[in-house]
Amino acid sequence: MAFFELSVLPTVVYGLLITLLFAYYLRYAWSILRDDGMGPLSFASSSRGGIDAGAAAHEPGDRYPGMVNLSGTLCYMNSVLQAWASLPHLRAHLERIIQLATAADVPTPVTDAVHDVLRRLNTGHAKQPPALRPHQLLAALSPLPAVRRLLATREQQDAHELFVVLAEAVSDEATKVAKEVARTRGLGQALDLSSLDVRALKNGAARRVPQNRPEKDLQAPWDGLLARRRVCRRCGYSDVVRMDSLGGMELPVPRSVS
Repeated sequence: MAFFELSVLPTVVYGLLITLLFAYYLRYAWSILRDDGMGPLSFASSSRGGIDAGAAAHEPGDRYPGMVNLSGTLCYMNSVLQAWASLPHLRAHLERIIQLATAADVPTPVTDAVHDVLRRLNTGHAKQPPALRPHQLLAALSPLPAVRRLLATREQQDAHELFVVLAEAVSDEATKVAKEVARTRGLGQALDLSSLDVRALKNGAARRVPQNRPEKDLQAPWDGLLARRRVCRRCGYSDVVRMDSLGGMELPVPRSVS
């Protein structure tokens, strides 16, 4: 009966009703996609101070933010960032890079963005905070060809591959900072006679007083050395220990758990 009454409405009114219902549906669907982070990716730069400009400060508490799966296919990036957020030594490493970069006036956009995400993930709130949208990090990574290749497919990617890309990007910026700090320090020593040992000058041999080298503190926490030595099981002869650089260690995953 209701369908019959609706069908006798004038054509114009009926069409207007359908249009309004369709517009309401589109608005509702877009609000869901926006809240889930499924909207189009934006590589527009934001302020250096945070992921999204204008984020309000909260009282410290025991509620921590999550991360929005931007475009619906960046969960692998969120996994890497969440894992990094649990490493205090990594956060200290990033802070050291930023500190030296600020003093040397060297831009470090990737390091700044990664550090900001990790800081926010580790900041407690009294109330449940909104999920983070790391647009600043995407903007900092967008010039890298490897990142553009990963994001161009709009498909799920390997988290380890992104880990390598992020690690290399941070290491490259740390290397630039270390070179600039070393260059500035070298120039300062050449102009500053206070770095010379006065007692050595009296003996006719100018010797530099050992000074702190802050750029040596930029060793990445994911870099290491692997000791390797060959030993004969019969005679017990052992070769010299060789040190190989190590950037990661693969562990076999057991097929079954007892």
